[in-house]
Formats: sequence, C-alpha cells, structure tokens
Amino acid sequence: MTTTGLILTIGKSTEHVKTSIQFYNPDYLILMTSEEYASTTRRKLSHWKKQYDLDGDVVVIEGLFTDDSAENIMTESLRAIDVLRTAEMEYIYMGITGGTMHMAAAASSAATIAGVAIFYVKQ
Repeated sequence: MTTTGLILTIGKSTEHVKTSIQFYNPDYLILMTSEEYASTTRRKLSHWKKQYDLDGDVVVIEGLFTDDSAENIMTESLRAIDVLRTAEMEYIYMGITGGTMHMAAAASSAATIAGVAIFYVKQ
C-alpha cells in the first residue's frame, strides 16, 4: 500500500488545502502556519482529518517576522519532513501556496535540501 505525506504552508486562505488533499490524497497532513493563524488552522485541520480520513499536525512558525524567521521556517520544514520519513511515508510533497512568500522561499529551500518535491496550486 502506498502512503503519502503532505506538508503545506498556510495562512488566511485555505482553498489550496482542499485542492491539494483531493489531488494527492495524503495519509498524513502537516500544516505550517504563523502564530496568528495557529488556532484557526488547528480547527480546520480537525475538520479535514474527519472529512478526508487522514492524520495530521499543525506546526507553528514562531517569530515569522523576525531576523530568525528563515532559520525557523527551514528548521520546522525539515522537522516536518523528518516526521513523515519516520512514519515511513513513501511519497512526501511540500506545497508552498499558502502563507507568506517568505515561508514559501524558506520551505522550498528546506524541501530542496531534503530531496522533497515542491508544488504550487494555481487557482
């Protein structure tokens, strides 16, 4: 049986999440968000876990607008990738549609370093 892990950056908008879930049909979903959207993202993830029968977590990027933000984003991205590899996901994808451009850039760098495919949902 094939298993898929999905890591998505997310901010206020969530349409890309539904599109990504429906396209990749993940077994595990990790949502990376800012402190500002953490509680909203947790509520939405709870709903999507039931709706799409998947497991998942929310990763909160602390200090998103500080001098350490790129390092924080990359560290959390690499941790998320490690979680999915430890769970033995056969396929891992990083979606960079949501959140800030800064999140997309740093998460893309981390995914590239880790050899994880990156995608963007064009709406």
